Amino acid sequence: APPERAQAVEAQTRGVLWTQVQQMRQNPVIAVQGEAVSGAEEAEPWDPITWYVPGFTVAFAFFLIGTVASTLLQEKEVGTFRRLIASPMPRGAIIGGKMLAYVIVVFLQVIVLFGAGTIFFKMPLGESPVALLLRTLALALASSSLGMLLGAVCTSSKQSDRLGMVLGFVLMALGGTVGFPLFRAEGFMGLLSRMTPNAWGIEGYMGLIVDHWTLAQTLPNILVVLGFAVVFFALALWRFRYD
Repeated sequence: APPERAQAVEAQTRGVLWTQVQQMRQNPVIAVQGEAVSGAEEAEPWDPITWYVPGFTVAFAFFLIGTVASTLLQEKEVGTFRRLIASPMPRGAIIGGKMLAYVIVVFLQVIVLFGAGTIFFKMPLGESPVALLLRTLALALASSSLGMLLGAVCTSSKQSDRLGMVLGFVLMALGGTVGFPLFRAEGFMGLLSRMTPNAWGIEGYMGLIVDHWTLAQTLPNILVVLGFAVVFFALALWRFRYD
């Protein structure tokens, strides 16, 4: 056949094929539709924001321990702490008063980070505001109590500042803020992670915002973190030198 006729036939054939393809796209012969198996729960897509925000919130709270300890020791170094001891208030109240300021700081950190996660990334805040509040209070008490314990065992503000930074990074890694939530791992690493207050803090926040824990479901996690706070505070009272 002449070249012109061959080209015309080829163009016509392509047009017919393309028309058939468009019709198959609009009205497919076989329709595929995905459905969950009867009785099985369909897993929701995992949002990394619901891990990063709680993880760094808890990590930043425990990065304050060096500041808590160094501030306390600086007062002892300049002599203002002796004036507090001379006052009629109980010694435990002196440490408790120091902790209160950093409890407020932790609350402000949580408000800023969770607020940013909610506004910019549509992160949910869970279904129990009371559980979220108590979860944050337990975290604040644990971090400030650990800071007081660090101030009780260190001999200078510089030492406590450096040791607090190192301890903050160690707790961040073991708690599961970076890389992988180690508290969900099996074996020795999972057990080691659960020996840190960071792991329980992250798990509690993720349970509230991802798994929609109620107050009753969150309460055991809160009590564990409060247990860390009580132990840290008791050791701080025992080791602290009032001089």
